Amino acid sequence: DVALGKAKITFDNLKNAGRHSPCSNILNMTDVQTRYYLHFQVEDKPGVLAKIAGIIGANNIGIASVIQQDVKKQGCVPLVMLTHQAKEGDVRNAVAKIKQLDVVKGETRFIRIEDW
Repeated sequence: DVALGKAKITFDNLKNAGRHSPCSNILNMTDVQTRYYLHFQVEDKPGVLAKIAGIIGANNIGIASVIQQDVKKQGCVPLVMLTHQAKEGDVRNAVAKIKQLDVVKGETRFIRIEDW
């Protein structure tokens, strides 16, 4: 719409749509449920996966898949997890606790997976 010069029409229509639509409940972001991609850099030693999976499970999050590669960077390996549907608040709590583990090094990332 911007490229075609119709952006003003589109945005004016969006402003008016809110006035005429019935009141809807907007979820707090912590209550939004979706799947998540989690990426950690962890020490390559026994028990690390169990510690992380324990925290994830304790926060009501189901694990759909796990990939732990052999590629080592300064003694660490990437650990990638995909979750089942989970609340954002639960994921944020779990990630905050996992970051505090002494076996987790470097940047921890989580990305929402929006299913259509």
